[in-house]
Amino acid sequence: MKVVGIIGSPRAVGNTSLLVQKILDGASSKSAETKIFILNTLQISACQACNHCRPKGDCILNDDMQDIYRALESATAIVVGTPIYMGQMSAQTKLFVDRLYAHYVANKGKNVPIGLVFTYGAPGRDVYSDYIAYTAKIFISLGYDVRGVITAGNAGAPGVVLEDADVMEKAVALGESLVSGL
Repeated sequence: MKVVGIIGSPRAVGNTSLLVQKILDGASSKSAETKIFILNTLQISACQACNHCRPKGDCILNDDMQDIYRALESATAIVVGTPIYMGQMSAQTKLFVDRLYAHYVANKGKNVPIGLVFTYGAPGRDVYSDYIAYTAKIFISLGYDVRGVITAGNAGAPGVVLEDADVMEKAVALGESLVSGL
């Protein structure tokens, strides 16, 4: 079993990455191998809408997304984490999601379990519930099996999620559930 974590935050050790890592820890506790990609450290170009990928799902752009594609092909589950900025996923995450189109065309995301993480500075867990549900639907439309969503509000200060035992427990449980029965 292999679980790929995607961190869409510009903070390498911020709240989003801490939660993605906690989910991966849960998967590791069930003997899964894990790999993390920190999008902010990678060179990922925007989708060019060229439709080169239409026949076979191969993206023409030769950038770091190619490494992610290879990892996703062998993944039994994935985790995508993003902070919410200005009511939406981070720009780094949006580039990644747009480039999943090539993966979708090849139907490579079919039924792969996915866990989603959203952090944001606003207080409460339901502030962005409509946007989070919308984003989950995007992954469902790409063929992924959304197994769970972890949200952490009031998470502006780096490391503050570590103080929320409930969120940390839910993250570990989501990681375990992503690989259960596989």
